[in-house]
Amino acid sequence: MINQTFYQTIAEEIKERKVFQATVLDGEKKGAKLLASGDEILWTNMQKEWLFPYFEELKVLKGNGVREVQGQLFYHEWIGSRKRLIVCGAGHVGIALMKLAKFLGFYVIVLEDREEFAALAKEAKADEILCADMGESLRNLPEMQGSYYVVVTRGHAYDRMCIEEILKKSYAYVGMMGSKGRVKRLLEEIKKDMVHGAQPLPLEDVHTPVGLDIGAQTPEEIAVSIMAQVIREKNQHQGLVEFAAEVLEPVAGHASPLNGVMATIIERKGSAPREVGTKIVVLDGWKVYGTIGGGILEAQVLDAIGSMMKENKTFRIMEVDLSAKEAEKEGSICGGKVKVMLERIYE
Repeated sequence: MINQTFYQTIAEEIKERKVFQATVLDGEKKGAKLLASGDEILWTNMQKEWLFPYFEELKVLKGNGVREVQGQLFYHEWIGSRKRLIVCGAGHVGIALMKLAKFLGFYVIVLEDREEFAALAKEAKADEILCADMGESLRNLPEMQGSYYVVVTRGHAYDRMCIEEILKKSYAYVGMMGSKGRVKRLLEEIKKDMVHGAQPLPLEDVHTPVGLDIGAQTPEEIAVSIMAQVIREKNQHQGLVEFAAEVLEPVAGHASPLNGVMATIIERKGSAPREVGTKIVVLDGWKVYGTIGGGILEAQVLDAIGSMMKENKTFRIMEVDLSAKEAEKEGSICGGKVKVMLERIYE
């Protein structure tokens, strides 16, 4: 069984850094768990004497999935924070962009110095709105991994202010909207100032023209092209499991007493619908948060969770064959096999 503090620790730590978890899948320690970052063990229900022979290898493993370490099977995953999209400018494109990003699960921060436009961002339900000088807002914005910046301001001077501040920070993506002529002039101005002693900036990191070329014309179409580029960058480079807020928050913030089961895809073969690390949780009263792909996969997992809670079991690994005849009868054409780890959670 996994203590609620395990998930509370994840929620707190990923605000500042990535962490990894490792779960023992076989042997007498089956179901035992570890949470760590670098050399620091943040939480474990294993005896440290048993853990230490494996720890040095676990902390440097790449990727996510089932791994064998010195003959012992573990499920290992790197966990990062929810991705942040910082939108500089709340005009027509900025608002369309933040709405789409929210739909895609990003935490959206809007920077705007005009109160009437900041009000539009509030109406569109941005997670945070900083209504102040945009350069100052960027300087004061806390550093976090997984930050994606898009500059869609109303003019050349504001573009430059934002780009110069963003490129001094850590970022996963920087994009700037503007005509070819406007963008070219801006970058040439910054380069000229760099020659004359200004702080060197990695201008080559700026995606401009921003977005994928889909012939976008309307603000909504431009937002689609930008988010398509952001998603491509995210999925090419992240190597992290993003612990979905709709799964993590109900567990970490649940009032006592807590009783539930967390299900995680730990292995997939073929064309299964969701990636390794995808999670769904069922809490007392049969409250379901998240999804692992719907259809027959999710139905079988929820059925197994129900049995596990009735029988008071604490740990199980199940396999769902999506190419089986039963899956075909249900209309599943994905194919493939999925292994799912079920873990009991308590307060």
